[in-house]
Amino acid sequence: MAGFHGAVAAGAHAVETDVHLSRDGVVVLSHVSSHHHLVSHSLHHSTILTPKQDKTLKRCFGIDTPIADCDWSYLRTLQTVQAPHQGMPRLSDLLEWLSGPGLDPVWVLIDIKTDDDPEALLPALARTIASVPPAEGGRPWRERVVLGGWNVRLFLSLPFLFLTFYPFSSKPKPKPPHLFQRPNHHHRKHTSPTPACTSPPSH
Repeated sequence: MAGFHGAVAAGAHAVETDVHLSRDGVVVLSHVSSHHHLVSHSLHHSTILTPKQDKTLKRCFGIDTPIADCDWSYLRTLQTVQAPHQGMPRLSDLLEWLSGPGLDPVWVLIDIKTDDDPEALLPALARTIASVPPAEGGRPWRERVVLGGWNVRLFLSLPFLFLTFYPFSSKPKPKPPHLFQRPNHHHRKHTSPTPACTSPPSH
């Protein structure tokens, strides 16, 4: 939580966090290690390959164990390897803090990773947001929470089944290099003009 506190104290108007699901269904906040491999998902009778992160506790907490294999009762005892040593927060902890005095203008981007089962994570995400009332007289969460995802096809239909009216932001993939190349005018001069560019026929 110290990172969120520091960002807002420095003048940030928004914060971003990764969410993961513990074994007993608690939505927690943690960055995972950066090793990737491909994983397949089934969605509407299609198989989708997406990059999957190694979702262990190694990066922040020095423990080579997946978050999904741990209950919240264990995760809450951990401390980050680097100082200032911090515990693992839950999404509810972040939202409760954001509902405090003077923080109504701050919004949050919730980054939904492809390594969690979206059909398990997203309902838990919806329940967590619904469980924390916004500040009295403040904006509702749907005006302060943005969902982010790496795979549009995988996540685009699912958030709206559980999180109606919440904005969704996808992270675009880099364009292939050839899309940045200038057209080759040497070859273009041999092409036929389009009808809109043709000159009237000469008589």
